[in-house]
Amino acid sequence: MTFKEFLVFFPEVSPPFTITDESISNFKEVNDYLPEVGVQEHIHIWETEEVDEFTEYFPCLRLPSTDKYHALIYWKASILKYEYFLATLDLKGSLISKKVICGMVVENNVINTSAARIDEDRIIHIMIGSIQGNDTFDSSNTKAYNMEIMPDGNILFYLE
Repeated sequence: MTFKEFLVFFPEVSPPFTITDESISNFKEVNDYLPEVGVQEHIHIWETEEVDEFTEYFPCLRLPSTDKYHALIYWKASILKYEYFLATLDLKGSLISKKVICGMVVENNVINTSAARIDEDRIIHIMIGSIQGNDTFDSSNTKAYNMEIMPDGNILFYLE
């Protein structure tokens, strides 16, 4: 699958928009599944974690392209972990930068969930909260982070 064919699976969406751990149901209603060849020839090249037979990928969206890079968001699901990744790629399809922007992870009886809002300036505002055991959500444990896609495609992380 060529890079141009791969990009077709990521519909272009202009910011601002918000992605939550539950947004995948909306993406699955309107987007097509990425063929396994697209996962193998593109996404697996960027992966740094080991992938097992339970791992699933789904194309979500593409920010409007620049003359230097493409910015794609895809969903990766594995056991007790659902994450949205932002990947920036040069015009030939080589990875520039990749970061988790939100999702849901369960570890040691703690559920960490996050949401991301991407604004017109390509700044990603991320809110992360946790629920321990059967407790209710405690907003005092919420943390805020920012990321920014720079003009060269690098993604910078900022702690608020």
